[in-house]
Amino acid sequence: MQLRHLQVVGEVARLKRDQEDKEESLQENRKRLGESEEKRKKIGEDLDSVEANIMAKKEELKRVEHSNNELRNFGKLAYKDRKKWREKYQE
Repeated sequence: MQLRHLQVVGEVARLKRDQEDKEESLQENRKRLGESEEKRKKIGEDLDSVEANIMAKKEELKRVEHSNNELRNFGKLAYKDRKKWREKYQE
């Protein structure tokens, strides 16, 4: 009976250690999960910021292209006007 009691006490002690180890492991996993979620959140915010910057740069590029087209058209008109002026002046 005493031997059986000691076996049960030993088994209870082992189970308590196992439970404590599992609790410690669980806490570490929760901590890593929290850190991982924070990193994902930060990366998500960074991606949103990058996406907004890309959209702004695309809009800026469109404005620059439009401006370049206007300048090109103005240059063509100025060239035509200069050609007309030369032809008229040479007559």
